[in-house]
Amino acid sequence: MFKKNWFNFILFFSGLIIVVLGFYFAEIIPKEQTGVMFGIGSSLFGVGLALTISNIYNKRHPEVATWKNIQVNDERNKLLRYKANNMVKNINQWMLFALAIITIVAKLPLWLTLSLVGINLIDSFLQIYLTNKYNK
Repeated sequence: MFKKNWFNFILFFSGLIIVVLGFYFAEIIPKEQTGVMFGIGSSLFGVGLALTISNIYNKRHPEVATWKNIQVNDERNKLLRYKANNMVKNINQWMLFALAIITIVAKLPLWLTLSLVGINLIDSFLQIYLTNKYNK
């Protein structure tokens, strides 16, 4: 079991170590860095724990694992996931655009506005590139 779940255990224990280090260095380093350590550590801890529990559950209940595997690899479900991901991407792109306009109206720093516009441009170029790549 350990050979199959080694990555999950590494996520779990590295998250735990980062959180403990955050508590240990709380008085030494700035609060922002401590907060980042707590956020990254707790998310790694949670993901590692969830994946480990999921793998143990799937090992004890192989019929559920088989059903889940069929659902994940089903062509209809894949198409629905791709459609949903495309819709979420479109919504995120418009939200980024609206946020860039809000930063202009609120007279926030120019680097913030330009970074939002840059993210939107990168997203658009990636969409064009990947569309052309997969159309071949």
